[in-house]
Amino acid sequence: MKSRYTKSWRLPTQLHKGMTIAVVSAHTMSSAERLHITLLWQALGYQLIWASSSVQTSTRVSQEVVMDELNHYMTSADCDAVMVSQDDTIGIKALARLDYERIRYHHKPCIGANLCTMFHRALHQESRLITYHGLSLAEQGRCTVEEAHMIRERLDQPHVEQVYVSDAATSMWQLVALVEGKSKVIEPLPEPPRGMIGTELGMGRLLGGSLSSLCALQDTPYRLRDDEATETILWVHTEKSEVKLLSQRIKELQKTDVLGWVQGIAVSGSIGCDDIGFDLLRCMEESRRSSKGDPFVCYLPTNREGRCIPLPLGATVNFRYISNTLLYEPYCKRQ
Repeated sequence: MKSRYTKSWRLPTQLHKGMTIAVVSAHTMSSAERLHITLLWQALGYQLIWASSSVQTSTRVSQEVVMDELNHYMTSADCDAVMVSQDDTIGIKALARLDYERIRYHHKPCIGANLCTMFHRALHQESRLITYHGLSLAEQGRCTVEEAHMIRERLDQPHVEQVYVSDAATSMWQLVALVEGKSKVIEPLPEPPRGMIGTELGMGRLLGGSLSSLCALQDTPYRLRDDEATETILWVHTEKSEVKLLSQRIKELQKTDVLGWVQGIAVSGSIGCDDIGFDLLRCMEESRRSSKGDPFVCYLPTNREGRCIPLPLGATVNFRYISNTLLYEPYCKRQ
């Protein structure tokens, strides 16, 4: 059998109106909340299937049940894509229940409706499948049905125009545009980059997640390997809860040796740019082992809650130093 590390990356299917998305969630929601999100996606042109785990209201569903349902929907004809809401407390044993070969074969779009770094890394490493960092179900619920109709109208235009009605509507527009293959570039990025700024591109595969989870990954099978890191632009997301632990977390990440290999880092989150960008760049310079140019740090847009915009994780991206933009290489495929 071909090693998973030498397999080419698989592009998920490009979504379009009329398709069905299954929702698998470890988080309880009320019937009213589920109805609102269902109507929201209907206005966007999609049908939702709620997995049994997503309709539990009394008890929290086990990780094993969520992974079994996820495995079913990622490998069956019941839906065209899966949206999973699972936090980073997921364990190795639960992830081992997934049939990664069949998931790779079906290559359905998988939208992480939360910061689920471990889950994304498992699909990246075992299935070599590009996944989407999306919006949490709670964030989606802040968008109104009227705004969703407006988003659909804008996306159906020959020249796609972004929606700026509210933070919630803008984030939802970004998510749908991403899974429909209509996102090409993030421009301009919110802050000037750090590092050696030249005319060439900083190119790499966008991988990563929350800062604390990236540190914890080192002792798991889903850590970023050195040979993989040399082709990586590392996405590092910070949370407000990590402010007091910021220096400690960065030191932990430096110990993993990842910072010595990556092309650069894309930072997002609740903590100010000056608080983390300089320290990460210094750590990359101190640990440098790659000969592929000087490291850099760029900054991805976040909303008022400190959440990053939806991203195609595993996709190849180009960072343009002078224009301070991030361009996506093709990250999904038409059926």
